[in-house]
Amino acid sequence: MKGGKITILILGVLYLCTGTELSIARQTNNVSFFINEDSKLRINGTSNVNDFECFYNAPISSDSVFQSVTFGDSLFFEGKPIQFKTSSFDCGKRAINRDLQKTLKADDFPFMELSIKTAEIADSVPFSSDLRVSIAGKTNIRPVTITAYSSSDSKITFSGNGQILLTDFGLEPPTALFGLVKVNDEIEINFELSIEL
Repeated sequence: MKGGKITILILGVLYLCTGTELSIARQTNNVSFFINEDSKLRINGTSNVNDFECFYNAPISSDSVFQSVTFGDSLFFEGKPIQFKTSSFDCGKRAINRDLQKTLKADDFPFMELSIKTAEIADSVPFSSDLRVSIAGKTNIRPVTITAYSSSDSKITFSGNGQILLTDFGLEPPTALFGLVKVNDEIEINFELSIEL
């Protein structure tokens, strides 16, 4: 996307949602939107034996999401995070599903939460964003890269990815076969979110 279209689209979204004009000065506006069912979330991991990927196989959200957006040098977001059931990730094999849920402490913490904290105002993709990630009762801010962005009418779709370390959340990377198979600490989060204003 060229020629400042991303910046224009973001400002247009805030204008549509708030009905007010935005100036260059720092200003906060309230935005509400819905997550469409075609949104996707995937976790990729590696081990000393092979790679694996786990797809989120439940509807992401049906409730309206409210965010307070402050426009300045970057966009700053505050509001309700998007929740994901930790038991709804499908890694293709029952044993891996079980290990993932155990690692994420799904019995004690049935949801992981994601929300955007900041986003660059950029003229094209890719651009950077900070993602607030909450897993097993601990929250960290991790950088992510927005790799695709599109808009039509009141619908916006964007895709991106970023890495987290399980140990940053007090989680121990799982092992199998008496320690012969060891999952690496770094996990990649891939997302494609479609929102309706």
